[in-house]
Amino acid sequence: MGGIILSACTPGSNQFTPKEMVHKVLAAEEETNVAYYGESTTVTKENETEVERFVMKEWRDGTGKIRVEIEGNKEEPISISVNDGSSLISYEPKQKQALIMDDREMLALNQPSPMDQVNFILEQISKTHEISMGKEQKVAGRQTQHVIAKPKAKDQLYGRQELWIDKENWIVLKMKATIGNQTVETEYNQINFEADIADEKYSLKLPKDVEVKNMNELNPNRKVTLEEAR
Repeated sequence: MGGIILSACTPGSNQFTPKEMVHKVLAAEEETNVAYYGESTTVTKENETEVERFVMKEWRDGTGKIRVEIEGNKEEPISISVNDGSSLISYEPKQKQALIMDDREMLALNQPSPMDQVNFILEQISKTHEISMGKEQKVAGRQTQHVIAKPKAKDQLYGRQELWIDKENWIVLKMKATIGNQTVETEYNQINFEADIADEKYSLKLPKDVEVKNMNELNPNRKVTLEEAR
């Protein structure tokens, strides 16, 4: 799959043709259906000082079933989200609150696939950034293609973006965004595309003292654009 991005390079140069790149990435979207277990760490820094760090654990079966657990510095769960393919439960243990969503269109937007994430980012920066190829690197033991996007003008919304994309499965294994004095970096520490995940992992039994709200019933009259929903 990584060859699709590589073929967008201009011969004899490491520069992308943005329109070709986005077209080829979008054309590959329907071919991507990846199952895996992964753990990643996200670190936010301001003026090189770390201000936030969390770990995300993901289980994906490749058909729409997803479980995501986010842990803070003390390895305590901040949130647990489980999508069984027909509904999504988002649970915050400390707040003793849970949101349930069963609207299929909103489900797809709420937990986008890795390919969806790559598509969205590339669509946004293809016209506003100079995009080039960096050196191939290994991330989480896998070969990745390094994509560098530098803004053409100052004060661009997305700042400088760097993506390390798995050459086989199109997962963004590492991402670094620099906007002003803030840097956000996410990197997979491990990822297993052959993980044996029990179906029970995609279900969640809530404690009796949890307040449950249905997201379909929250502010039902407000219309939002696709961009706001993303």
